Amino acid sequence: MDENLLKNSARLYDLDTRDVYTDDIAFYIDYAKKYNCGNILELGCGTGRIAIPMAKEGFNVTGLDLSNEMLDVFKQKLDDTIQDKIELLYGDMADFCLNKKFDLIIAAFRAFQCLTDDKNIINSNENWVYSTAI
Repeated sequence: MDENLLKNSARLYDLDTRDVYTDDIAFYIDYAKKYNCGNILELGCGTGRIAIPMAKEGFNVTGLDLSNEMLDVFKQKLDDTIQDKIELLYGDMADFCLNKKFDLIIAAFRAFQCLTDDKNIINSNENWVYSTAI
């Protein structure tokens, strides 16, 4: 795995509250409801920007991220109302195997842009296709 370049900014990630960082949340929730997606995998889940609102809507969310620092910030936000709806995993979205099927796999906002190597982009697409149950 490559060195994660976001590790030093994880504590700052949620400080930007512009609409551009929240406008897509309703899209993912509405899509998951429309297609009755109970189990969701979020690749590059970061600090929970999408996963937490989805869990609050009742979805089971598995979050995968390459930054332990981002996952630590995410864990600090969990409370008893959503703790059982979220599973957090450290891993690389370009190379993972969870041996589990999901109704929906998302890589929200700029997560896919973190894949900077062509080989990782091609491999990630193959992994994602074989992991989905849609």
